[in-house]
Amino acid sequence: MDTRPGKVNMPVRYLFTTLCLLPLALSSNAFAQDGSFPQADSVYGSGGYAQPSFGPGPQGQGQYGQGMMPQGPHGGYQSGYGPQGYSAPFPPAYGYQGNGFIDGNMPNTTYTQYPDDGGWLYADSPIEKALKNTFRHGFFRLEYLLWDVEDPGNTVVGTDLSGFRNNPGALVPATDLVTGALIGQGVVQNLDTISLKDNNGIRGTWGLPIFEGTLETSVFSLQTNTSSIVGGVQLPSTTGALDGIFPLIPLDVDGTNALLSFNRSYQATLRTGIWGTEANYVVDAPDPNAFFQVRPMIGFRYMNFRETFSQVGVNTSAGEDPSDPAATTYTTTIDSSVNNNYYGPQIGLRAELVGKRFSLAAEPKALIGLNSYKATLSDQNVLEGEGLVSQTVTDTTFGPILDLQVSGKVHVTQNFSIFVSWEGMWTGMVSRPYMNVDYNATTQTNPPETNLRLNPRFTDAFLQGLTVGGEVRY
Repeated sequence: MDTRPGKVNMPVRYLFTTLCLLPLALSSNAFAQDGSFPQADSVYGSGGYAQPSFGPGPQGQGQYGQGMMPQGPHGGYQSGYGPQGYSAPFPPAYGYQGNGFIDGNMPNTTYTQYPDDGGWLYADSPIEKALKNTFRHGFFRLEYLLWDVEDPGNTVVGTDLSGFRNNPGALVPATDLVTGALIGQGVVQNLDTISLKDNNGIRGTWGLPIFEGTLETSVFSLQTNTSSIVGGVQLPSTTGALDGIFPLIPLDVDGTNALLSFNRSYQATLRTGIWGTEANYVVDAPDPNAFFQVRPMIGFRYMNFRETFSQVGVNTSAGEDPSDPAATTYTTTIDSSVNNNYYGPQIGLRAELVGKRFSLAAEPKALIGLNSYKATLSDQNVLEGEGLVSQTVTDTTFGPILDLQVSGKVHVTQNFSIFVSWEGMWTGMVSRPYMNVDYNATTQTNPPETNLRLNPRFTDAFLQGLTVGGEVRY
């Protein structure tokens, strides 16, 4: 050990150095806790943290005079330097190293600005957002329909046992059903002049993309068509003459035809109304950009086909009063109606040629469903003095529908198209009111009595026509 005067051993020097540095360390720790930093003066001005600046630093100006400030590595001032005379502190991590901050790693702080809270129901719910996204890619199509419904054609009004339909409009002998006396001639009434053509209608279709396809829902309606026939009456030239011409309806009287005549007036009216709705899920094409696309579909259809066949005839009673014919007349009414309700699943496909400016498509569909129908019949005074008789039959039967639509579409803009199409619809197992009446009578009573019966029968009907419309895509 060196014990010479003026020499201090190593432990003493280490202890002395530690005691000198300890206050400085404690002071630095205190500044770190409260976020403050020492303000140091420099030859360029007051120390501290000046406002960040990007780009070359300007010449310093302050209470210490002018001087050039060295540029930092990212522009602005070097670490420890700032504009002379400014020493306002700034939050940690405000800027990059060299912009007036102390050397060293400093924590990064991210600031996010939120909009003002509008309160309850201010923002869209998840369901509302989903609906907005769905409708944003949907479409709406509106169509004008001009359709024909298959009319009755050459159909005799009454029970045709004698082949009257083979000679429509021919004159046949007319006899009084009660007395059997010949009263003149007549024309058996036929529905061949009833027309169900050129029915106006409208159809709306909504399309919404869901999953890997599009849900298309449509509703259509045709105006109620009313068509009538009027039986011409030509009164005898004189009382008892046989040159009168009257409307006639053949009845089944004990297996043979007898003719019911109207010597004042006769009119028959057929009213037809059709509407329906369907919903189909149309699968997306594997390649939506392909020129030729085939898209299968599956869905559900409902269609209502309703008709009413009304007959009104005016006749005179057996004891006619020549001085007051109106007092001895009676009115015959025969009303038959059917309400057909088709419903069930359907399948189909859509084959398209898709171009930038035009598209061509063919769309066959088939309904394999049921027809729940309700048929009614009411008659009164078929012969003088007979009361009102009403009958109803309700049942369900097989009800198929085949539908084919061929269309051409012109894309006017990216979001709007116009189109024209032809559509044909075959309906099977449809009941029509003019077919459902058994015109029976009996002569076993005195006087004879009629016995009309409701007997639903089935046929098919074809609907077809043109469609013109527009389509808007969202």
